[in-house]
Amino acid sequence: MSEKRPQKQAKNDSKASALKVLQDLVEVAKILAKGVGDLHNPGVSLAALVVVVLIIAVVVAAILLKEALILFGLLAFVLLFMLCIPNIVRTGTERKLESLGRTEGGQEITAGAGSGVNQAKLDRLQRYLDGMCRSAAQLSTVGKEFLRSNIFVPTGSGTLKIPRGLHHNMMKADELTIEIPEGYGASGHAFQQRTAVIARAKGGWGQYVLSPKEMVKLHPDLKWIVSLPIPDSTGNVLGVANVDCLEHDRSAEELRPLISEMGYWVNLVAPELATA
Repeated sequence: MSEKRPQKQAKNDSKASALKVLQDLVEVAKILAKGVGDLHNPGVSLAALVVVVLIIAVVVAAILLKEALILFGLLAFVLLFMLCIPNIVRTGTERKLESLGRTEGGQEITAGAGSGVNQAKLDRLQRYLDGMCRSAAQLSTVGKEFLRSNIFVPTGSGTLKIPRGLHHNMMKADELTIEIPEGYGASGHAFQQRTAVIARAKGGWGQYVLSPKEMVKLHPDLKWIVSLPIPDSTGNVLGVANVDCLEHDRSAEELRPLISEMGYWVNLVAPELATA
């Protein structure tokens, strides 16, 4: 009897230690889940949460079972899953695009001089630009054919321009040559002030009017523009993402919800521009 009691006590101590480790790991999982959730990418969040759960399972199994073979097997499974994360992240973005509708008749883009990015990167950016328009169509109740999107980047001489291919549904050729001084227009203001901008044609564009030389390049049916700065991981602004609309006017209050929705796409665009 005296020998069984120490064994029973040791077993209870082992279980208590396992439970304590499990509780600590759950707290770590909560912290990681909250941090990853801030990335605003459902694919990343899902992948990270599953990895955290699997790691918890590995540690707890190792403590309770004390079987090296099981531990190695579970670790191998976790490693295999982590190698699949890039596909899971891509699938998360695809689900977002599919919820807005599949891309139909997207314009062809070409990598090369003036774009600053290769074809694969341009393809991804074009999908994100299409996603911005689809989000705007849902929130503004405007047909997608009236919505356009683009990205302005700094030229290095105090102005912003649209690189070749970084636009969607823009058919007026001279619009693509617009050069906006930093601090002027919707894009220039968003870039310099690092803040979202809503500009409307009603009232003559107000403080966001451009020089006559650039104003004549605008589409005559342009009604409003929503501009968001594109920050990198250090806070520097890489450029400006815009969604605008032809023919259908909306009030500033009606357009405000579009800012947070565009933020999702800007978070996807930023790392692509940062590595261009």
